[in-house]
Amino acid sequence: MKPAGKKGLVLSILAVAAMGLAYWSGLHIRLYNGLQNRLIATGVVQPKPAGISTFQQMPVSETELQELLLEDAEGQTRTAAEYPQKVLFINYWATWCAPCIAEMPGIHELYKQVHPQVGFVMINRDRTFQKAGTFLSQKEYPFELLQVKGPAPEVFRTGSIPLTLVVDRKNGVIYRNLGMADFNTPENKAFLNALLD
Repeated sequence: MKPAGKKGLVLSILAVAAMGLAYWSGLHIRLYNGLQNRLIATGVVQPKPAGISTFQQMPVSETELQELLLEDAEGQTRTAAEYPQKVLFINYWATWCAPCIAEMPGIHELYKQVHPQVGFVMINRDRTFQKAGTFLSQKEYPFELLQVKGPAPEVFRTGSIPLTLVVDRKNGVIYRNLGMADFNTPENKAFLNALLD
C-alpha cells in the first residue's frame, strides 16, 4: 500500500471513530440542535403554516383526559378533563427547544384571539419550573405553566417536541401535529372555530 493510501485509511478510521464517539457521547444531538438553532435564528427555517391538513387525527376518550395528570408550579395536580372548554389546545415545549420557542409567538397570537373559548394547556418539558417560568414572564406570555405528572396515556406521549394536540372533546377526537408550526393562520383559526360550532 502506498503511503498516501495508508494516510487515507488512517484518516478514514479516525473519522469513523470520531463519529462513533460523538454518537456515543450524545454530542451529535448538541451539534444537530446547534445547527437547527442557527437556521431558525437566521430565518432560513421557519414554522410551517398549520391547519386541519397538517394534523393527524386519532380518537381520545374522557377517561384518557382524566388520566393525563398535570402539575402546576405550586404542586397542585389537575387533569386535562377538568378544563371546562370542549376544545383544548395542548402544546409540549421547553426553553431549550429552539423550534418550540420559534412557534411560541404564533401560539400567543392565537391565544389572544380564541381564548377563553379554547382552553390552552402548555406542558413544559424543562427539568424545573423556574427556568420556564422566567422565560414566560420575560416574554409576557400569559400561559399557565404545567408539567405532566406520572405516566401519560399513550395518545399524549411524545419522544420529541414541539408536539401540539387539539382535542375535540365533543366528538372524542384528538389532532396531533409533531414539529414546529405557525398556529396563527387563517386555516387554523377556521379549523378551531369549526370545532367550536
